[in-house]
Amino acid sequence: MRYFLFVCITILSLDLYGQSAPSASDRADFEKADTYMRERDFQSALPILLKLSKSREKDDGLQYAVGFAYFQLNDSKNANLYFEKAISLDPNNARYRDHYGVSLYLAGDFQGAKKQFLKCIELDKASPNAYPFLGNIYLQENERAKAIDSFEKALEINPENLMALVNLSNLYFINREFKKSEKYLEESYRQDPNNFTLVNMLLENKFQLNKTKEAEMLKTALIKLRSASADERIKNTEYFRFDSFSHKDVNIVAQEAFQKSGDMYYYYIFFVYDKEDKLLKNINLESSAVVRALGMKYILSKDVFENGARKHYTSRLGFKDVPEYQDLKKILIKELDGEIEFTGSQPSK
Repeated sequence: MRYFLFVCITILSLDLYGQSAPSASDRADFEKADTYMRERDFQSALPILLKLSKSREKDDGLQYAVGFAYFQLNDSKNANLYFEKAISLDPNNARYRDHYGVSLYLAGDFQGAKKQFLKCIELDKASPNAYPFLGNIYLQENERAKAIDSFEKALEINPENLMALVNLSNLYFINREFKKSEKYLEESYRQDPNNFTLVNMLLENKFQLNKTKEAEMLKTALIKLRSASADERIKNTEYFRFDSFSHKDVNIVAQEAFQKSGDMYYYYIFFVYDKEDKLLKNINLESSAVVRALGMKYILSKDVFENGARKHYTSRLGFKDVPEYQDLKKILIKELDGEIEFTGSQPSK
């Protein structure tokens, strides 16, 4: 599952007297810029702030405000330049370092961001972004324990921090600690019930905990989200994941089709990976017009991938209706152990 970034940056109110009392003309510009910032009209605020910053070069709050406007306009290069100016004027301002760290992180400078977040925590342990972003950096460094500690500290500051909640649920989910994962997933889902990926992940989590009734309710929610989504990637998603397990030296991910109709379709697909996450084959519960003409509704088939080519195989194992999932899982294990015979067809790219 991809990681989620939920950046907590509050729209600031400009400090009109950060350096010294402004002139009457400057005061009007300050108030105008302040209004634009509050209204999130950073494009209009920026030229006013730049003008003021030239006459008040020692005003750290004003230099920070320019950096903030650039940040909101996705200009990380100029944002970082002005954040640095603000920090040079007030090195112990945690907010400046917090937002500078976020800007560096989003620009891909993870080590620079880490340095700012660690200093930020020294200055103010309650800074909103330092701990969750440090957690993400530790994840990239494969420091799982440090990542978990950072995300948990983020939740001590803000129990609804979605970045920390989602990443903790993901960490425990990957480690198959489904009870721990469930706690964080449920809170994430409460905050963001229309997030397709979150709903699918919670569905599988419930399935793994044998909470089938809740899993079915989430399946219904997932189908509705797909149908209502304006995102073409979601609309075109053919399958949803609901189970995963291991057998001997392979890992299996089970997916179910959203659409179960047509001349030929797969009701279930079991993707089989080796320990290096290379896809070896998929085993399918397949329905086709030919199969249905023979009096069956489904057969077991598989697709094997070799040298960039896919070869389709069918078995003689047929079903008049969808088999119970646990029974199908047992059949799948037999296939993995080489106990089921298949007939091959022509390979296709």
